[in-house]
Amino acid sequence: MTIVPTLIIQLVQNASLLALLVIGYGAIKRGRLNGATERIALGLLFGVASVGTMSLSIDISPQIHLSVRSVPLALAGMMAGPVGAVVALAIAVPFRFWHSAEGALASSLAMTATPAIGLIAARFGARRTIDRSAWFYAATGLVCIIPGTLIFSALGLTKNGLFLEALIPLTIVVPLAMAATGMALRQEDERRALQDRLGKQTILFEAIFHSISDGVTVSNERGEIVMVNPAAVVLSGAEETTRPSADWAQHFGLFEPDGKTPFPIEAMPLVRALKGEATNGVEVVVRNERLNGDRLLNVDGRPLIGKDGARHGAIAVFRDTTAQRALADALRRSEERLAMAIAGSQDGMVDYNPVTGEVWFSSRFKEILGYTDDEFPNDIQFWKSRMLPEDHVAVTSRFFDFEAGRCSSLHIVQRFRHKDGHVIHLNSRAQGQRGPDGKVIRLIGTVTDITPLVQLEQRLKDAIDVMVDGFGLFGADDRLILFNDAFMDEGTRKVLGEDPTGRTFEEIARAFAYHDMPVADPTFDREAWIASRMERHRNPPTDSIEVEWSGGRCMRISERRTSDGGYVGVWTDVTPLKAAEARLRDAIESINEGFALFDHEHRYITYNQRLLELHPLSAPAVAVGAKLEDVLRYGALHGEYPGITTATEAEAFVAQRIQRFTAAEPVIDEIRFADGRWMLASHRRTSAGGYVTVRTDITAQKQREFELTQTRNRLIDQARQLARLAETLRQARLAADRASQEKSRFLASMSHELRTPLNAILGFSDLMRNQIYGPVEPVQYGEYVRLIHDSGSHLLSLINDVLDLSKVEAGKMEMEMEDLDAAAMLGDVEILMTGLAAERGVTLKTAIGDGIKTVYADRRAMKQILLNLVSNSVKFTPEGGEVRITVEIGTAGDICVAVADTGIGMSTEDLTKALQPYGQIRAEIARPNIGTGLGLPLAKALTELNGGQFEIRSEKGKGTTVTLHLPRPSAPPALKLVAVN
Repeated sequence: MTIVPTLIIQLVQNASLLALLVIGYGAIKRGRLNGATERIALGLLFGVASVGTMSLSIDISPQIHLSVRSVPLALAGMMAGPVGAVVALAIAVPFRFWHSAEGALASSLAMTATPAIGLIAARFGARRTIDRSAWFYAATGLVCIIPGTLIFSALGLTKNGLFLEALIPLTIVVPLAMAATGMALRQEDERRALQDRLGKQTILFEAIFHSISDGVTVSNERGEIVMVNPAAVVLSGAEETTRPSADWAQHFGLFEPDGKTPFPIEAMPLVRALKGEATNGVEVVVRNERLNGDRLLNVDGRPLIGKDGARHGAIAVFRDTTAQRALADALRRSEERLAMAIAGSQDGMVDYNPVTGEVWFSSRFKEILGYTDDEFPNDIQFWKSRMLPEDHVAVTSRFFDFEAGRCSSLHIVQRFRHKDGHVIHLNSRAQGQRGPDGKVIRLIGTVTDITPLVQLEQRLKDAIDVMVDGFGLFGADDRLILFNDAFMDEGTRKVLGEDPTGRTFEEIARAFAYHDMPVADPTFDREAWIASRMERHRNPPTDSIEVEWSGGRCMRISERRTSDGGYVGVWTDVTPLKAAEARLRDAIESINEGFALFDHEHRYITYNQRLLELHPLSAPAVAVGAKLEDVLRYGALHGEYPGITTATEAEAFVAQRIQRFTAAEPVIDEIRFADGRWMLASHRRTSAGGYVTVRTDITAQKQREFELTQTRNRLIDQARQLARLAETLRQARLAADRASQEKSRFLASMSHELRTPLNAILGFSDLMRNQIYGPVEPVQYGEYVRLIHDSGSHLLSLINDVLDLSKVEAGKMEMEMEDLDAAAMLGDVEILMTGLAAERGVTLKTAIGDGIKTVYADRRAMKQILLNLVSNSVKFTPEGGEVRITVEIGTAGDICVAVADTGIGMSTEDLTKALQPYGQIRAEIARPNIGTGLGLPLAKALTELNGGQFEIRSEKGKGTTVTLHLPRPSAPPALKLVAVN
């Protein structure tokens, strides 16, 4: 009877100890220690509790003492983890050895296994596959008994019946204590977790409450504001512990929507909510210094009603709808504009849902096809029926491409049958809306009637087809849209086919590079050329390029970008032009003058090499495209022009030259260079607005001008001297005239006084020489008579020559010009000179050229000229020589009468002397017949009186040839020529 009360007290003590364990657990959890520290603290708590349970054992009988130490140790493994379990064992195991040595080892081993079982149970519970209920904890407590039982059995401590007597109450007490304590600790954990969540939610609520853009005001049932967020303070002026009052409207600037009438206190949503009235969308205008301008508030009010139906306060929510109202107004205006645009647009609109098949066509769309709203139903099948069948496949394919995401928008040109039967072309553009699965769920697009544009494009196509130049139009995607027959060469056509529409520019350029471009250099890199060509195509310059095609043709390519990002090119065959340019270039290079052609901006278009030679210091700056002023400035700064030493002087020189260069009228300038050269520069405008200049080196002319100036000055001085000499000569001429007159009278007198006795001497000596009246005795007298006759004849000849020469010099010789028979003329001379030639042993020959009948001359003068020339030739030709008289037509078409001999000839000095009056050549061969020295001068003078020229050529030891160049014979009446002095 005494055991039961004691047992109850011990059970209560252990229950209290476990209750204290739960209280300590809660305190440690509330301490918010970090992870390791918290586990150590829990380990200490569970270790102390296990010590307490061992100290407060339950006495079942005097021999049997039970302990629930496995409960805190198992819970240490479950609640404190490995660290807490180790700490708890570190406290409990030593105490067990200290408390009682009997069975201490077995108990310690069982105690060590208990936290491990708790750890394993915690792992199972963490997986959420096992509900952590009272049964879970009871089962864990029951499992904790097993290691001890096994250990005691292994150590042989279960042989007596005491162990089995203790085991039964142990299997009851431990699971119950484990279930009760475990559930208490679990509830503590759940309560703590709930408090944590509540705290976090409170913080989150406060953060949301204070951060939302809408103002929120909460009041209690007495109308006192108990909660207000910052937005409400700014928007409405509400503050905690305040009440809405009549001066709120004036104090916080609250007005009716008109912005003028103060908002009444009784109409405020919070006040109305306190009365149990819910309000929605009450508009209030706020104007105060806290806000930037007026704000439109949309206020909702609600009473706060509890589950018991009683009102506990009210809440008001303020929304700033200023921007929304402005956006709504803008949206309304935009919708109005859209409606007006749709109504007034020339484009139709389509709204299509591919999923449901619903479609809407605007009135304008139906009108384009010739239908009214009622005639054209909003039906996709009717729409398809109006489309040309051959376009169905293309439209469907394009839609599938768009749906698959291969293109960002839907753009296609379709052909439809108009209501009246003709075909129209519609340009459709649409954008799509996709659902979560990526499929198109809506298409909205516009439709433009491009029939006039298509017709115009066809006319354009017809027009460019007749162009001689090649034409190609590429779209923004760099694919060929429009072209004509001259666009491609034969090789490219073979590669790409007759219709390259849709081909990219690179494909066409590559086909040309490998099949049309003539390349003689085996190292030529076609790929590099293609890359360069593509770069030029992407960024076309303003200048054209020239490319050689097959067959030696040269094409000029002009490229431009279109406004829509496309590209247009014109290919012009400039082969004839290049040939003409080459000829022009050859012509320009062949002239001796410097040449340059400029455009209207004074830029070089072309020039020749001679220009660079004339401007050696400016030449490095000359190039096609270079500006004239830059070239002038370069030459001035490099010393080409004299007197320029500074940049300022160079600029002044350039300005002066450009002003002269651009003059409206042609300009001719003389330019002096620093090296002393002179240049004549002529400039004029071209019809195309450009300029052309020609530069001529006139240094030699300027030198001649200088020399002529000096000569002119000398001549002026000489003229003054000659004027003085002229007067002297005039006086001398008068004296000479008087002397000439005296000479004439003397010669006339001599002619009469000498000829009369000479004629008598010659007559009587000829009678005696010919023995007319008998022989002359003695014989020596005959020889004397012959000498007298010869001397007389020579003297008479001398007198006649002197008189004739005097007549010529005095201008008194008269010529009777007539056509003389050439053969008779030569025959007379031959007859007269044959005897002398035979006497001298010289052969005399005559010859007349073909076609010569007459010689136009004075008969007596010609006879005298030939006799003098032949006589001289015979006298100066050695025996066995030859004298030849010829009449021929000269190279100039004149009559050439020549007397040529093979005689002794004359030197240059002898020839000069022989042509002077009374000049005689000393020669042994002619000594027996020395003449007067008047034969050649008289023959020359008579030849010139006959209008001819006297030519004599002679070489010492080889002979002499005298040629008379006479005018061609003609048939005019006989003319009288008078020699004029």
